[in-house]
Amino acid sequence: MSRSGQAGVEYIVLIGVLLFFFIPIVYYSLTQATQSVKYSQVENIINRLGKAVDAVYALGPGSMEIIPITIPDGILNTVIGGSTEREIFLNVTGYGSVSDVHVTTRANVTGSLPIEKGTYYIKVEALPGGIVNITQR
Repeated sequence: MSRSGQAGVEYIVLIGVLLFFFIPIVYYSLTQATQSVKYSQVENIINRLGKAVDAVYALGPGSMEIIPITIPDGILNTVIGGSTEREIFLNVTGYGSVSDVHVTTRANVTGSLPIEKGTYYIKVEALPGGIVNITQR
């Protein structure tokens, strides 16, 4: 075997070993980044809804706000009201488990949110009696 042939084989082996370690690191990094973006989107949705509910509640019956939200993939369930009637819950999958993300509002809330991935316009409206209704527009 010639020296130039041996050097070529050594380079191929070296590249193979480097790829063996590099590919899992890149895969792990991309997976973590995707999960991080999803949780940021979910927290953004919850915080925006909570602030909108409190704002229309403070303004009184008849006030309304329309919020664009982007639902990421992996939302399993939404609960508006909850046990105290003042909570908004989103159940989201990620990192191999299910997490609850929620916010507590000053007003009693009712309504529903979509769970399919996509961008939606959500209407947050103050009703008589101190109730705030959240629906898809």
